[in-house]
Amino acid sequence: MSIGIATTKLVDGQTIYWSRWLFYLVVCPLLVYDITKILSIIKEEYPKLAFLTGLTMFNGFLASFITTQSRWIFFILSSIAFIFLLYLIFQGKNNPKFKFIKPFVLIGWSLFPLVFLLAPTGVGILQTSTSESLYLVLDLITKLFFGILTIRLK
Repeated sequence: MSIGIATTKLVDGQTIYWSRWLFYLVVCPLLVYDITKILSIIKEEYPKLAFLTGLTMFNGFLASFITTQSRWIFFILSSIAFIFLLYLIFQGKNNPKFKFIKPFVLIGWSLFPLVFLLAPTGVGILQTSTSESLYLVLDLITKLFFGILTIRLK
């Protein structure tokens, strides 16, 4: 991303780094797999969770890649898939070793669409550099920190 590959420029010159969503399309189903294990969600539910995760990320990619107003259709589709994904995750059993997994997922993952809305991909309140910094912090918390916490569960 730092060399400008897989980006789109808006009319106002802001850069959109849409490649992140392709990375999320691969990584997030793995995170969901860990969550299904932590919350004792039956393994037959995983394909549905993985599909909803993929749908969320793919539509997020389209919402980032498309710079016209039609991007909002994909943002809405992504949001709907995300809500169903959260619903299924919240059906899992609470894990006494990881009591805060559900709030962690709800809050941590819900901040991504909020940044999307505030960034140049959305209403443009934040500059590209600010939104990218926020995405970096969120990635570190929701992926790296999450991985470190889940390792302790084993």
